[in-house]
Formats: sequence, C-alpha cells, structure tokens
Amino acid sequence: MADRIAFPNAEDTGEDWASDAPRASHSPLFAVEQIGQTLVVVPKISGKVFRYTQLRNEANALRRKLGHHSIDGLILDLHALNYLGAEVIGAVVALARKMEDVGGRAVLCCAAPQLTEALTKMGLHRLWTLFDTRKEIGRAHV
Repeated sequence: MADRIAFPNAEDTGEDWASDAPRASHSPLFAVEQIGQTLVVVPKISGKVFRYTQLRNEANALRRKLGHHSIDGLILDLHALNYLGAEVIGAVVALARKMEDVGGRAVLCCAAPQLTEALTKMGLHRLWTLFDTRKEIGRAHV
C-alpha cells in the first residue's frame, strides 16, 4: 500500500501526482449515484496514480452538491478505495463533515479490512457508522 506523494518534474504541467508511475487517462476519482435524497459516493482511488488537483476539484464539487437541499444523506461506499494517503482520507472526512454540517447524515460502508483498521485507529468509527455492506445500511433504516 503506497502512501507517498511524488512531485512533478520541471518539464511536467505543474500538477501534483500521487505517484511517479506512468500517467493514465483522467477518469473520475469518484463514482456518484443519487438514490432519492441520498447521495452515494464511491471513491475509486488506487495507490497507482492520480492527480491531487483532480482529487481536490472533484471533492470540492461533491461538497457543493451536498449543500443542495435535495440531499439529506450520504453513503460513502469504500469498496473501491485502496489508497490510504492522508489526502484521500481527508477528502472522505470532508465529505462526511459537509453532509453533517448541512443537517444530513453520513455513513461509511464496504471498507476493506486494512481500511477499516485504519479508520478505527483514527477514531473515525466513533464519528460515522461503518457498515460492512450497503444492505446493512438499508436494514438499519439509515
């Protein structure tokens, strides 16, 4: 599991990269689905490569969307998140906090065992409920 940031070379475009691996296309870092008044966000970030600028921009756009009155719940489905860098965890935390700031509820689900352990060590399990599956969320009437 990588947890380092590589900085661009002088000949790069000036954007920060989370790895010095070969560059890939710019696919979205978050899959987003709205179910009723609940926004389901799936971070799709791996330790291979992503642009920090893209992470920041997409997370900011999601925070703005959470401010709309049509959204009152947030499910952060972490099944596709396999990078535990501080910048990614910070984006997840910022989304959950924004949802609560506007009066909604945020929950997390589907985290891999290593991610669950990391979130628990950070004490985040005390702030937001961590469900094993999305079905559990529905059974809990969240």
